[in-house]
Formats: sequence, C-alpha cells, structure tokens
Amino acid sequence: MVSYKYRKSTFTKEQTLSLTETALNIVEENKEDKIISYKDIKSIRLSFILDRMGPENFLCTIKSPAGYTSITSSSYVSFANFNRNKEDYSIFVKELIKNATLANPSIQLISGSSKASYFLTITMMVVFAIAIALLFYFIGESISSITWVNFAIVLLSVPMMIAYIRKNKPGNFSADNIPEKLLPH
Repeated sequence: MVSYKYRKSTFTKEQTLSLTETALNIVEENKEDKIISYKDIKSIRLSFILDRMGPENFLCTIKSPAGYTSITSSSYVSFANFNRNKEDYSIFVKELIKNATLANPSIQLISGSSKASYFLTITMMVVFAIAIALLFYFIGESISSITWVNFAIVLLSVPMMIAYIRKNKPGNFSADNIPEKLLPH
C-alpha cells in the first residue's frame, strides 16, 4: 500500500492519502474519512503551480462524483516554510494513475492547466509586461533607484513565468507516458 502525507496550509490539518487495491483513502484529523473508488474517478490532472515559495511545486487534481480533490507536492510546515515531498509525491501520483486506469480505462488523464486558464494567464503576463514597459518608458527618468531595484526583482520572476508556460501547456497523456515535466525531480 502506497501512502502520502502532506498539509495544504496553516488552516488545515495533515492529510494521509493511501492507495488500496480498490480506492483512494483520505484521512484528516477531525474530519470524516473520504474514500474515492478508482472506478469513480473521472479525471486526473497534473499541473505546475506558479508561486513564490519555490520552482518545484506541482498539483494533482482528482475529479470524482464527490467533487475535486487536490494534492500538492509541497507540505506546509510554518509561515513561508514548506517541505518538498518530491520523491513521495512522484511515487504516489504514478501509483494512483496506474491503479485508476486499471479500474477505469475511460479515465481522462490531463496535463497542464485548462485551455482557458492557460491562455488567460499568458495574456495577463503579456499585458502586465507591456504596462511595465510603458510605465518605464514614460516616467523612466523620474523613477527612484529603489524602484529600479523593484523592477529588477520583477525581472527575476521571468524564468518562473517561462517555466509555467512550458509546463502547463494543456494536453492529455497516457498512464504509461506520464509527463516528467509535471512531476518533481
């Protein structure tokens, strides 16, 4: 039996997710246990999360009649402190996909974000880049040195934006060809 433990945020308790022969079991303190049969899973989406806490944050979203269940590759410890559960997360997700596709061959395996979210995110990145460029063009001479430092910090986020665009391109995958770009290394 494969299991994975993580805590989403300061407002939640640690969850223990276990893969049995027939279902995904989710146990969280002070909550009723949740059991999702592999046969009931409609889709599994793997995606990359863009955040300031680190470049290796991934998300597995499971859609079932019970709703959506999200599992992240990082676990909250304390303010601005997260454990990266790279190996455990990767093993758990691969086994989940294997078990779910064996029980439900019609399951949808989705990579990246939804098309609407992907294109909206890219559009917003471009709009903000143009706005910043125009701002510096029109008032560049009167900008203080601290503002230039802030601008340099914004520029440092460009590699994370590029990673988001590359990793979250919408698509589908098969159980025997899970995209490595959507699993932590």
